[in-house]
Amino acid sequence: MGRLTDGEGPVREVDVSAFWIDPQVVTTRQFAEFIESTGYRTEAETFRLTASRDGCWDSAGRSGLTT
Repeated sequence: MGRLTDGEGPVREVDVSAFWIDPQVVTTRQFAEFIESTGYRTEAETFRLTASRDGCWDSAGRSGLTT
């Protein structure tokens, strides 16, 4: 199973910069309510990556690929 070139090589150590994380669990519903009440836009909503748009799936369908 797998190949040497699949990028799944041995585990290696990496440095991760310090970050904050909330000690409280926040459900998807709670987060959605927060978004609705504040109008907050997540980073994902403000970052435009055109390659991930539906147009890619349209062209995939024309080439005979299925999802």
